[in-house]
Amino acid sequence: MDRKRTIRRVTLVVATLGMLAGLYTAVLGWWLPRQLQQQLPLQIEKNLHLQASVQGIKIHPWSLQFELNGLELAQQHHTLLSLGHLQVGLQLASSLWHRGLSLGTITLDQLHVHASLDEQGHLNLLALIPPSSPTAPPTRPTSHPFYWSVQQLDLNQGEIDVLDQEVHPALASEVHPLNIHLRNLSALPDREGSMHVFAELGDGTHLHLQGMMASSPFQATGRLAISHLPLQSWSPLLHTLPVTIRRGLVQAQVDFNIQAGKAPAQISLSHGEIQIDNLDVQTPSHPGPQLTLQQLAVHDISLNLSQHHAQVGSVLLNQGHLEILRNAQGQWLGLPSSPSTPTKSTAAASSPATTTPWTWQVGSLDLNNWQIGVHDASLGSPMAMHVQNLALTTGTLSQNLSQPISVTMMGNWVPQGAWKVQSQVTPSPLHVEADLNAANVSLLPLQPLLTHLSYISLRQGSFSSQGHLHLQPASSPSLSYLGQMSLDHLSLDDTRDQSPLLSWAHLDLAKLIYQKTPDRLTIPRIALQDPYARIGINHQRIINLSTLLRPAPASSSKISGSTATQAPAHPLPIHIGEVDVYNGAMAFSDLSLQMPFSAGINQLQGKALNLDSRQNQLAQVQLDGRLNHYGKVNIQGTLNPLAKDLFLNLGMGFHDVELTSLTPYAAQFAGYRINQGKLDMDLHYHVEHQQLEAENKVTLDQIQLGQSVSSPDAIHLPLKLALALLKDANGNIDIDLPITGSLDNPDFRYGRVLWSAVVNLFKKVALSPFHALAHLIGGLDESAIKQVSFAAGSAELDASAQKNMAALSQALAKRPSLLLRIHTMTDHQADTYGLKTQTFNAELAQRMQPANNPETIMESWLRSSPGGAVQLKKLHELAMVPDPNSHAQQPPLILNHQDYAQRLRDALIQQTPLGAGALRALAQARSEAIKSAIIGQGQVADNRLFMVDPAATQAIQGQIQVPLELDAP
Repeated sequence: MDRKRTIRRVTLVVATLGMLAGLYTAVLGWWLPRQLQQQLPLQIEKNLHLQASVQGIKIHPWSLQFELNGLELAQQHHTLLSLGHLQVGLQLASSLWHRGLSLGTITLDQLHVHASLDEQGHLNLLALIPPSSPTAPPTRPTSHPFYWSVQQLDLNQGEIDVLDQEVHPALASEVHPLNIHLRNLSALPDREGSMHVFAELGDGTHLHLQGMMASSPFQATGRLAISHLPLQSWSPLLHTLPVTIRRGLVQAQVDFNIQAGKAPAQISLSHGEIQIDNLDVQTPSHPGPQLTLQQLAVHDISLNLSQHHAQVGSVLLNQGHLEILRNAQGQWLGLPSSPSTPTKSTAAASSPATTTPWTWQVGSLDLNNWQIGVHDASLGSPMAMHVQNLALTTGTLSQNLSQPISVTMMGNWVPQGAWKVQSQVTPSPLHVEADLNAANVSLLPLQPLLTHLSYISLRQGSFSSQGHLHLQPASSPSLSYLGQMSLDHLSLDDTRDQSPLLSWAHLDLAKLIYQKTPDRLTIPRIALQDPYARIGINHQRIINLSTLLRPAPASSSKISGSTATQAPAHPLPIHIGEVDVYNGAMAFSDLSLQMPFSAGINQLQGKALNLDSRQNQLAQVQLDGRLNHYGKVNIQGTLNPLAKDLFLNLGMGFHDVELTSLTPYAAQFAGYRINQGKLDMDLHYHVEHQQLEAENKVTLDQIQLGQSVSSPDAIHLPLKLALALLKDANGNIDIDLPITGSLDNPDFRYGRVLWSAVVNLFKKVALSPFHALAHLIGGLDESAIKQVSFAAGSAELDASAQKNMAALSQALAKRPSLLLRIHTMTDHQADTYGLKTQTFNAELAQRMQPANNPETIMESWLRSSPGGAVQLKKLHELAMVPDPNSHAQQPPLILNHQDYAQRLRDALIQQTPLGAGALRALAQARSEAIKSAIIGQGQVADNRLFMVDPAATQAIQGQIQVPLELDAP
């Protein structure tokens, strides 16, 4: 009975348990999953306003495993989240024991998240967070936090799609596959779990995180590694920077330690490493690459957020290539414009006053094998400067700007040259101590700058320097440089005709001292080897040196005009101890002449001592050279070319200069070639207080003019005669032309004044030659020797004429190049009467007897001639005059014997015969008389005097003037 009862009871219990088990199984395994599958989308749509769908939900009642398949959440038919499979296992015993939620394994397969940020910055995933109810009571903190634990969480083959439309262009990226494995997660204190996250982005980036994590309090330690990250995929996130990243592969890893249990949270990073390979960055302003970098490596990174301290062991930038570009408008392409200065309110709001300042330190910064190019198109012709093999090494860098930093930089200049800078730099206050070294740095890249400013072309040239730069802090500011410089193999051309302009083999400044505050520049010695300069005058008579600079643009003329005239208040004091010139040369050419002229100075050597810009310091100059290889050049004196008020006391000598080389100038301005001759010039210039006093002493030796040349610029003077008048007995011409003037006078031009003085000298001599001769012997008027007076019909020189011809002979002896032309002149009427008078007197003397009356003789002579009696009677009547002694009313006529005798004389003279060649013979006799008077002194050769064919003239007061003319062969 008891057994049956027991069996019934057992059967009832089993049946009850079976029914309960069946009911449990039916509710959890069938009814609840279906309810959840129906209600879950509805609740999601009600609370989140999202469209939701679930393919299936399963609950395993006895294993307490929950499965969800095919979950999808969408907003406006755009999927936000989808999940292929979710499986969660509940650990019931552990949950009851700990009175919390204890989960075993959570598995999420094929989780897809679609994250989108629109143009206004709204994130679509925020729709997954239910809005808070305004009527809900505030949550109260509990003294016992809720316990939870997860034994294992696995996310397999997850995928995240990201679309960021806030940047331009829009950024699209994906994370696939995303695998996350977490172990032993728990809310219990001091319970650590492991974590392992591996993700692969669609662009090939690998993310690997491995470490330990505890949730109460939250703390995490581990190592994060990122590899194969292409920067170009993330460049839209850098839209605030004016660059575009075209290529770059990032490798990074760091150890982290996060402790959030205490306030403030403790976050630190250590042993960080970042490496970027094959970086390629360009600016949108230029299509080509502007920055490429083979490798950027940052080692030993550490960061402590709580202590606001960051530290980097070293930064290495290896094999970089940087291109800097400037367009034709003068804008540097790709460089950001100057940011606007934030207002005080903005700055104050962005940085609270209580924020702990950050400290940072970089152990070293190294740049290896860089190439930098600067391209400037703003100068008209593009200018390019390149540096190769650039290397830079620094010491420790930190936020402490008062600590000195060692900086070493070196590189190679293209096309040639190397430079190096070793320095100690203190940023604040700025203090620099630097050793600078440059060797054979080519100047050719600066050619476009010269072309922009002038008509000068640089064919070659290199610069070398070695020295020390010192920059004192601002508290007691000073700047100084002590070193040496040289400029070698410089060669400049004039681009207008491609002719050499300036060159030298070597310019050496053995020592240079520059100092700022107080200002001074001191150069003990400058050595100039093989200098050459060319000065030319073009067809428009413009000197090449005066037009080398290009005219300023019209837009900048007003600005440049207003500033160019403003001299500094305190000019830099300059002192140059010595300038030595070795084997210098200079070429001069003048193309404005009909016959182009060229000359050269060579073998120029000498020195200038004590060049100083101070007013009371005078430099001494001594230079010697050769002119056209044969003539001698000497320059010596004192001057102060660097002073504001010019002082000059300089002598220049040119000796043994072949005058034939000056034929182009003689042909142009004198109208003659030069056959031979030499030139000596001794010039002395004295300038003080802008007043010029110049002495120009010129000696022409054995000059001979040649063939005449037709030239519109010729002075049209009897130049040969002028030279003959100036040339002494030794064949020399000495000219002394003093010139004075004010350099402040804008109309004063020394060359013009000198040429005018020369022309006036030759004009005075050539147009008044006898005045010049009279000046040679002194005490004689030119009129006494420029003509000779003869009595009518006579060829005799009186005493005065004899004396004058003797003086003329002395003057001609002093000017052996002169010729004298004697113009034999006669007056037909006066000389004929004079010659007849001479014949009459001679015959009358023969007819006269001691006792005879001349009147009676002349009456008898006239009466014997044909018609003489009639003529005699007429002459007698003409000589009758009233008696002056008679008192009668009509006094009787008496004979005026004196008048009668004169009438008889005139009548007989008129009928005296004269030979046909008498006048010509008289003229020749006069010339012979003059010639004999001059030659008779024994100082003038006969071949220097010429008689000109007789010509007619008119007597003046009974005197015949015979003019003399000076000439030159």
